[in-house]
Amino acid sequence: MRFCGSLFKNATDADNRWLRRPFQFSLLPASLILVLGFAACNRKSSKPSRPLTAQELRGREIFAANCAICHNAYKQEPLQGPPLVGMFSKRALPSGMPATDEHVRNTIVSGRRNMPPFNGVLDDKQIDDLLAFLHTL
Repeated sequence: MRFCGSLFKNATDADNRWLRRPFQFSLLPASLILVLGFAACNRKSSKPSRPLTAQELRGREIFAANCAICHNAYKQEPLQGPPLVGMFSKRALPSGMPATDEHVRNTIVSGRRNMPPFNGVLDDKQIDDLLAFLHTL
């Protein structure tokens, strides 16, 4: 289950920057933090939320282990690489290529610019699972 609001994020839903610097609650009163956390949960999302399938869950784990260090999955802010939020709902990828499974798969396998190739790291099934997860973003 995915919780929203900064108080309830787990490592797979976070943008990974929380690992780099400590989050400080001391600046806001606890009641305000709770209100802000629950308000974020009521925010309308661009995609209807639904439980992830088994394949999408495996893809999320692969993303967390291999991609999350450089790519933001839940925020539009870039990390080392471009954010991947809604990448399949856009006309083009950050590279300018059409947002298709084939182009994303080729980028994962062969790499691009600063992105290393994952052809020896991920097998075809893992890439299929990863693509299924990326479609949920």
